[in-house]
Amino acid sequence: MMNANNRTTRLDDAIHRATSGPHVSPKIISLSDITTHPDFQMRNKVDNALVQKYAKAISNGATFPPIKIALVDGQYILVDGWHRHAATARAHLNDIEAIITPMTHGEALQAAALANSAHGKPLSQTEKRKAFKAFIKGGGHRLPKRKIMSYRALAATLGGTNGHTTIRQWMAKDFPSIHKLMGGDSSGCGSAEPRAYLPKRSTRELMLDISNIAHLARLERDPYKRYDIIQALEGVLTDMKSLEHCSSKL
Repeated sequence: MMNANNRTTRLDDAIHRATSGPHVSPKIISLSDITTHPDFQMRNKVDNALVQKYAKAISNGATFPPIKIALVDGQYILVDGWHRHAATARAHLNDIEAIITPMTHGEALQAAALANSAHGKPLSQTEKRKAFKAFIKGGGHRLPKRKIMSYRALAATLGGTNGHTTIRQWMAKDFPSIHKLMGGDSSGCGSAEPRAYLPKRSTRELMLDISNIAHLARLERDPYKRYDIIQALEGVLTDMKSLEHCSSKL
């Protein structure tokens, strides 16, 4: 499974893909010059309580990481930092620090989709679905030599909180032509995904593994990390439930 550092690296790669150097220095940009288009906002709504908290901190002199802007055809599009952007406006400031990266429209959609999959307040299930759609519309599923990412790779890239079966089902409903290219099986029972060899284990051993994971989740004090564990388990559970109707020979 792709960990948080891997996901952040993937995000940084998407954001800096079109730049000539490995590092981009932040710049000061006017809020009025930034386009906040709903296609690039993965959240259903901005958390006003969080915006107010950020605004108060900004007014008291706190500094936040730069927001991230995609320069698409001369337009500055916000792809990461919606709460910071709103908080800066609420603090009655006119400018904000931003990393500005030239991108295509598709690259900007990918960057926006991956931004909150890698960090920040966890997305709801409907927000994850929107991020998935944006990532696919932006061409994030495409690999060199006209290849396509596997469902497992897509699930990991998008944060790993939904299993590959859920991603497969979303693809079948939202992008049927791509789903067909990937094998066309929406049941979760097919052989489109290669299966890793796993040694046979007793039910008792498997239950002990589940118990250990639950114990680790209870010990985790960081609520976001604990939430990630819970979401990952829910994704696995969703996958398992989808296989209830499958033949035991699969």
